[in-house]
Amino acid sequence: MRFAALAFVLLSCSEQGIHEVDKTYTGAGPGIEVDPLSLDYGLLSDGEELLQSFTIYSIGTTDLEVSQIEIVGQGAASFTILEEPGTFLLPSGAERIIDVLFAPAGANELVAQAIVHSDDEFSPLVPVNLYGEGSVAELQISPDPYDFGDTYVGCSKETELTISNVGTLPLEVTGIGHSGEPFSLGSLPELPLLL
Repeated sequence: MRFAALAFVLLSCSEQGIHEVDKTYTGAGPGIEVDPLSLDYGLLSDGEELLQSFTIYSIGTTDLEVSQIEIVGQGAASFTILEEPGTFLLPSGAERIIDVLFAPAGANELVAQAIVHSDDEFSPLVPVNLYGEGSVAELQISPDPYDFGDTYVGCSKETELTISNVGTLPLEVTGIGHSGEPFSLGSLPELPLLL
């Protein structure tokens, strides 16, 4: 008795050009392929946004169940999946495009991952790397938080806080305030302050 392994080669067009899936599938069940595995959005200024996409392919012998697509990582707040798909089934040979919007929520390099969860036994989690860079103003207060430590009743303690712009565009500070007793503000810079 002879056994033969089947090789599936699927071709489809996308904005990134021709995509070729070439995976030898030797078992039964669902199989996943994701392309591309990284999206680079380049440099965007405050208020700008850019949409890119990746495609999920069902390359197994049975339906593929995608249970979740989540965005994780330090820069996750800058990336949004449009029309969150929830759980869905892809019949064998089918595909689904996932749109991801980048709107910088911070300055400099912003990195995250879109993790595709499926019932593919061999690749249950497939990460898509997301890269972008924000050209925005970004306020930093240092130290944050500040611990005054122990202070005797009736005594006071002073400290200095530094505010700076760690972004790539000018930042205008129009007001400085605080909330909660027994804290108070001492000398303040002349406002508005351009950093």
